[in-house]
Amino acid sequence: MDLEKIKEKINPELYSVLSQSIKVLRPAQVKTINAGLIERKNIIVCTPTASGKTLIAEIAMLQGIYNNIGKAVYIVPLKALATEKYNEFKEKYKNVKVALSIGDTDSADSYLEKYDLIITVSEKLDSLIRHNASWLRYVSTVIIDEIHLLNDASRGPTLEVVITLLRAQ
Repeated sequence: MDLEKIKEKINPELYSVLSQSIKVLRPAQVKTINAGLIERKNIIVCTPTASGKTLIAEIAMLQGIYNNIGKAVYIVPLKALATEKYNEFKEKYKNVKVALSIGDTDSADSYLEKYDLIITVSEKLDSLIRHNASWLRYVSTVIIDEIHLLNDASRGPTLEVVITLLRAQ
């Protein structure tokens, strides 16, 4: 499917950014769009590496941000991956306030209220939730990268708790 086919369905700012580098959507991207991605339905995407999952996440997050629906939180398993995504999104979406929250400090990080897209690791998000970060009530989109780590003995329990707490809010 050509990106042009969804031009009228997505925010014009998002389309402007995406159309600079994308002309044709990949099969997984088309499938999620048909499943309600643009209409903000909850979706789990399990596809191989390099199949277009990041773009799916970007569409979900940026639709909410650009349409003033709410903030987005992008959860990754490793600080290095968080830094990589932070740099990638900050460069690509220059008109979006992107924050990186991966520090070891146990706090609410109230400064994050000023940001649209917060990239973090599950352990840090757990800390933010436990400190009742006031900005969390403005989150409308949560992306969990590498969700298969729910089965990981060391990271899975924290990720499971974070997901449960976010759904309860």
